[in-house]
Amino acid sequence: MNEDPQSLIALLKEYPESEKVKEGYLNLASYYADKDNQKEAEKYFNDAFAKFGKNDFDIKQSYGGYLMGLGYAVMKNEKSTKGEREKGIKTLEKCVDYVKGTVNEASAYFMMSELYLQNKNIKKANECIDNSISIYDKKSYRDQKEKINKKETKK
Repeated sequence: MNEDPQSLIALLKEYPESEKVKEGYLNLASYYADKDNQKEAEKYFNDAFAKFGKNDFDIKQSYGGYLMGLGYAVMKNEKSTKGEREKGIKTLEKCVDYVKGTVNEASAYFMMSELYLQNKNIKKANECIDNSISIYDKKSYRDQKEKINKKETKK
């Protein structure tokens, strides 16, 4: 989308029954998420859910990806506070509801594991990484498990 979302907004209003409406809502949500405007991004996700239902796979995956992006940003921010990490964990817990049954569920648990580890909650970090591994056993998740176990033995 170009730098002017107004054209797409106008098209959605003019053609509310078009087969491209869902895609339009998701493009607008993505546009505003990229601009770090969470309020507008959430609005377009909510509009999409209202029109197409809470169980629409495409919208759930898109919204889950959006929530994962928010959690990932906190996880990667070396200056994030304990409170910000707790908020990131809550966001990722919400994300799991939208990506359940996909490999993204494993990714959400992996990020929660790292955030718990950063907050020095070894028990919860271990629970989350175990969830990741049970969904999708891959090297980076096993490496995370090893990292947690090393921290646990240093206690």
